[in-house]
Amino acid sequence: MTVTSQFLRSRRSVRNYDGQPLTASDAAAVQAILDRAAKDQPGLSFRLFTGNGKPFSGFRRSYGFFQGVANYVAVIIDPNEADVYERAGFSSQQAVMEMTAMGLGTCYVAATYDAATVDLPLDPGQRLLMLITLGYAADKRTKGIAGLILRLAHRHERTAMEFFSADRNGDLPLGDAQRIFPTLTDGLEGLVSAPSQMNRQPVRVHVTGGDRPALRAYVDDPTPKNLVDLGIGKYNFAAAAGGVWQWGNDAKLEMRN
Repeated sequence: MTVTSQFLRSRRSVRNYDGQPLTASDAAAVQAILDRAAKDQPGLSFRLFTGNGKPFSGFRRSYGFFQGVANYVAVIIDPNEADVYERAGFSSQQAVMEMTAMGLGTCYVAATYDAATVDLPLDPGQRLLMLITLGYAADKRTKGIAGLILRLAHRHERTAMEFFSADRNGDLPLGDAQRIFPTLTDGLEGLVSAPSQMNRQPVRVHVTGGDRPALRAYVDDPTPKNLVDLGIGKYNFAAAAGGVWQWGNDAKLEMRN
C-alpha cells in the first residue's frame, strides 16, 4: 500500500462508532491485514473480536471515552522477545493504516477498558499489551467527556521540524541532514501524525555525522509505552520517507537505492 504524509495525517482516532459488527467481508479483510502485520514478528500476535464491545461498555472503566464500540483487536506480546514493544507499535500502525484505507475508524486503547471482559486465553509468558477499537464511525459529533478529551488531544499539533534533533555531539544540523537525506522532511511530516499515548509524541530523529552519516530515531526514556510509540513513529516516518528501520532505540534507517 502506497502511503503519503497526507494520508497519514488524514487518520484521526475514532471514539464514537455506530455499534455495528464488521461485515463478513470486512472482517475477512481485517484478519488478512492482521496476519500480514504479525508475519515474521516473534512474540507478537493479534486477535480480532467482532460484535463484542464488552471492554468498553461500562462508564466506570471507559470514562465516557468510547461510544458504540462493537469490534476491537487485542495486541498480544511475549515481553521476553527482543524489541517486541517497538515491533508491536510498528506492526499495529501498519495494520491501522491499512484499515484506515478500507474506510474503518480506529483508536489505540492502552488502559481505559475492562481487561477482565477480554476473552483471551494467553500462553505462558504472553500478556495483553493494548486494544485497538475499529469499526464504522458514527455520523454524529462526539459529545460530552469523549469530545472534550478529543479536542484537548488535538489542540496543539507540533510542526515537523520539532521532531528533528541536533542536540547530541556529532549530530548534523537540519540543513546538512536534509541535503544528505532528501526525504527527511517527508518522514518528519509523517511523524507529526503518529498516534501516541496521551499525545506525548516522544519520538525524535537525528542524523549522526562522520564518514557514514546515519539517520536514527530514538526516545529519551525507553519505557515500554515509549517504545510502542517509537515503533508507531518509525512506521509513519518510513511510510512517508521510504527506507527500512533497524530495530532498537536509536537504530538507523536503511535507505533504499
